[in-house]
Amino acid sequence: MTKFTPINRRHFLKGMSATSAALLASGAFTPQIALAKTKSDNILIWIILRGAWDGLNVLVPYGDPNYYKHRSSLAIAADKLHKADGLFGFNPALKELHQLYQKKELMFAHAVASPYRSRSHFDGQKILENGTGKAGIRSGWLNRLIDADKHHKAIAIDSGLPLILQGDAIADSWYPNKLNEQERETELLIEMLANNPSLSANLEQALKIEQMAMDMNLSGNKKQGKNITNITKQTASFLKDNGVNSPNIAALELGGWDTHASQGVLKGRLAAQLNILEKAILSFKKHLGTKWHKTIIIGCSEFGRTAKQNGTGGTDHGTGSALLLAGGAINGGQIIADWPELKQSSLYEGRDLYPPMDVRSVFKSILLEHLHITEAAVADIFPNSQNIKPHDGIVKS
Repeated sequence: MTKFTPINRRHFLKGMSATSAALLASGAFTPQIALAKTKSDNILIWIILRGAWDGLNVLVPYGDPNYYKHRSSLAIAADKLHKADGLFGFNPALKELHQLYQKKELMFAHAVASPYRSRSHFDGQKILENGTGKAGIRSGWLNRLIDADKHHKAIAIDSGLPLILQGDAIADSWYPNKLNEQERETELLIEMLANNPSLSANLEQALKIEQMAMDMNLSGNKKQGKNITNITKQTASFLKDNGVNSPNIAALELGGWDTHASQGVLKGRLAAQLNILEKAILSFKKHLGTKWHKTIIIGCSEFGRTAKQNGTGGTDHGTGSALLLAGGAINGGQIIADWPELKQSSLYEGRDLYPPMDVRSVFKSILLEHLHITEAAVADIFPNSQNIKPHDGIVKS
């Protein structure tokens, strides 16, 4: 159990940047701590893959001959893939994730999308994170989840709260602090806020989060980099901790998926991104330990990319894509897809993979069966989606 022991001001300040503290005071970064232990042992990790990953070259439909017709130089040869079944194969960069698939700890849903049907990253990400069909909704579906069921607690591994965790409910926020700071500047800030209970409380809460990380011997290390292994190791420490501040839901992001040019095939930008994602998931499995069997990881992008490659060795903004699920709590070793085919007449607007499945059908299933959210609460979390039914067979029974 993690506990907060009495710590003097100087010990706090050594782990806290004056710049970060100033952000707290301004309200740009205001982590909150709810001092109540979650009653749920099940873990959910959300990873948004910002930039729109090319699902067609992540989980390759090698059994659809039209795939090779659309991609003269970007198609991945069937004999290079890690085969899942007679239709799909894993990108060669995902060798170890394919092994997780074989162990039934990973699965994909393919030809999926949010309700969004245009091609703006910003609006696409907003709709994916707010769980509605409107970009202007300013609360996230994970925030509505923890607001509806107080058994769950969430933390954003980010310098602030992403949209998916914004809303009425309190959520924590943490990110490694590598900034060089002047200790005296932070001391002065604390003194300045002494007479402002609200801002002072925000700063105190942030220091507690920082101290929790320092107690785990991670954030206190000056040499810690903001790389994916350190981030996932720290996140796992938060999630598997049994203390009063332990969350069971975490939201992370991994950018860099906008491969308009030089996407690459066996090597290149996409393969490099997939290596990072694979490393993140394997790190979670390692550091979650026995909690892995109670964990589900969702990896999802705002939309997919065009079926046809463009003239600069890449792909443009599309629609349908692939959604990744990993963890010991999923019913892995399967590909969920109502495959629409990639023939020209089947493409959405003549250019994109058509998405028969709404991502919310997957999300709803996980909320109902893994986090045990009531059907009434799920209806509020994803408003106006009565026609989107939960998908059966995703969560291990």
